[in-house]
Amino acid sequence: MPDQDADQLARHAGQSSGQRPRLGRLADLLARNPDLERAIGGVCAAARQDGLSNEVFRVDGGNGSFILRLERTGQQGRVDRAQEEAFARRAAALGLGPEVVCCDPAQGFMLLRALPGARPLAQGDAADLAEATQLGVALRRLHSDQLLRGAELDPLALITGQRSRLRREALPISQAAVIDGAIEVARALQADAVVRVPSHCDLVPQNVLLSGGRLWLIDFEYAACADPAWDLAYAGLEADYAAAARMALLSAYCAGDFPAAAKLALRVGRMRPICDVVSALWAMEQAQEGNPATDFAAYAEQRFRRAEAGLKVAASCSAGPSGIN
Repeated sequence: MPDQDADQLARHAGQSSGQRPRLGRLADLLARNPDLERAIGGVCAAARQDGLSNEVFRVDGGNGSFILRLERTGQQGRVDRAQEEAFARRAAALGLGPEVVCCDPAQGFMLLRALPGARPLAQGDAADLAEATQLGVALRRLHSDQLLRGAELDPLALITGQRSRLRREALPISQAAVIDGAIEVARALQADAVVRVPSHCDLVPQNVLLSGGRLWLIDFEYAACADPAWDLAYAGLEADYAAAARMALLSAYCAGDFPAAAKLALRVGRMRPICDVVSALWAMEQAQEGNPATDFAAYAEQRFRRAEAGLKVAASCSAGPSGIN
């Protein structure tokens, strides 16, 4: 099914026997994986959801409602799908993520139990301090887990690698200067002795859901062991949190220890432009490879602008302590 198709893929309630929804790549996947179809209980309806690096479907079947994520064509090899599965299953065991019903990293698909009435984390002017607090508590629990292991997220190596894959003419001088600034800050942060912890690493509001009075984390495809400041900085940026919501997030993360939260805020402030530069370069790679999911050039430009402003703030943060208790 082409990406430009309408969200509604198919609904076949009341169709004659033998008919099934028009599912495109999803139909091919089901045909190759009878266990997947059995887990769903037969597909009654399927609808496309938003997704940038995955094709995402809500699937209703005899066994309930599910979310199926299928790696986009052309994205193969970009994500460690086995590590994604390990983090998703552990998050479910911790009560932080939905049930993983079945998964095949080699084929790039994961079937999750759908969360009833789920909505994304409120953001910007609509941000909710109670939700920011819930997120801080959830991240403290994830970051404290002793069982999860995985590759480390090294922002310096990540930025260097991303930059090397872009065509030289793709980077205007102004954006190159922002990248250089982020690299300088990343080097300074890397010099600090900070223990890497299990981290989500892609906390956009669409990956933080509210359902049943609880907060849930989904889509662990970029999960890794990282500086704790990464998740906290990234979540605040992508939710467009103002100062009050950012402090609610950090205070909850630090279990109400306000001096620790204030100290942590300095490191998070320095991490913010690094997160934005990584996001911008990721978007430029997507645009370069022709991913049609969104306007990746505009996505990158917005984050470069924000990173430029963030570097000025990071410069003021660098004068203070940067450790984490």
